[in-house]
Amino acid sequence: MSWIILNEKLMAKAYSCDLRIRVIKSLSEGKTIKETSEIYCISRKTIIEWKELKKLTGYVKAKSGYHTGHRRIIRDIEGFKKFIELNFDKTTMELANN
Repeated sequence: MSWIILNEKLMAKAYSCDLRIRVIKSLSEGKTIKETSEIYCISRKTIIEWKELKKLTGYVKAKSGYHTGHRRIIRDIEGFKKFIELNFDKTTMELANN
């Protein structure tokens, strides 16, 4: 597993699809999970998971699109700014009831 720094926190980064393919190819060429684990410095558990993923889906591509981050509550920021300009004299409670 490789790591990246995001907002000064150490975050895990998914293994590349190329590496996943090489690992599965190594298994199909007759190497054991233990041997493959030692060659690529990957845990046996990870290799077993990739093997199952390949069996179930036909590929070993990592999941994508689930790290979307926080979504904005206000999607139309310009419309919101206009709303605030028109209602600048109201409290947040009054704005919420509008």
